[in-house]
Amino acid sequence: MNKKALSERDICSKFITPAIVQAGWDLQNQIREELTFTAGRVIVRGRMHSRGEKRRADYVLFHKKNLPLAVIEAKDNKHSLGSGMQQALAYSEALDVLFVFSSNGDGFLFHDKTGLSGKTEQELALDAFPSAQQLWQWYCQYHGFKAAAVQLVDTPYYDDGSGRSPRYYQMTAINRNENGCVPYITGPAEFSDIFPTYNKYTFEKKAVANSGDILITCKGGGLGKFNTANCEIAISRQLMAARAILVDSQFLELFLHSSYEYFQSKGVGIAIPGISREDILEKTCFLPPLSEQKRMVKRTNELMEMCNGIAYKLLVSKQIQTTFAGALLEQVVA
Repeated sequence: MNKKALSERDICSKFITPAIVQAGWDLQNQIREELTFTAGRVIVRGRMHSRGEKRRADYVLFHKKNLPLAVIEAKDNKHSLGSGMQQALAYSEALDVLFVFSSNGDGFLFHDKTGLSGKTEQELALDAFPSAQQLWQWYCQYHGFKAAAVQLVDTPYYDDGSGRSPRYYQMTAINRNENGCVPYITGPAEFSDIFPTYNKYTFEKKAVANSGDILITCKGGGLGKFNTANCEIAISRQLMAARAILVDSQFLELFLHSSYEYFQSKGVGIAIPGISREDILEKTCFLPPLSEQKRMVKRTNELMEMCNGIAYKLLVSKQIQTTFAGALLEQVVA
């Protein structure tokens, strides 16, 4: 058989899939082929929008449903053994997978993020593909799971009977939470308009903010900037968390946002200015009744929506003026 003449799918069906099954993986329950896990990034151009390219892995190997262990990227035999590795590594980051493979049907290039196999990257023969038990053992060892933790992670997800699976980022978040991880925020660089973006996770919970807590930057260049936690998160020493007790949380958030210049003025230090817990506690807030707090929040939100609408209309007007001026200039030049 001339491997060079075979298509990528032929390489998969004749060489890669048999090698995986031979290693003990369950074809029906643990092996997913051509798995699409993103619909493609939404691209907006003016009033038009389109989807970017879908992200589809040739193989994703699962320990159990919704707990991926490995990604395999396949190429035809005209490519080298490791030609698919960079693509597979990118998929592994999105899926939070530790074991990554590339193959052209001659064998596998294996990238081990845990280092527990002895090498970060090595070539494997087709008959040397790791078993499901081996990768699961390394997975548990890497995460430092004890017997109780292994039992917890092995517990099946609750299934509502709809047949729907979590999206890839939801699956990643669930698995990290099951592993005992929580998101870790180091500072305002991870703040967005309302909620933080989560790129780091940790097992350590030295300082924790709960969902609804207001995160206050207390050190560094972003001193006085705020965001709101939307889940349990670990925070660095650059942040403090304020919790609303017997006060409307949105009212407290508005108050703290209005105090930005106050916190800036309290910053001590030249290279890394900072504020203390006392600086925050000393800030006086006159509290109206709870019903009035809610009314003020509602009215403020309405006014902000109005301002956003005006800002959008001004932007559109400016774009129209620019387009009109360009068209007029073309006519004059012509």
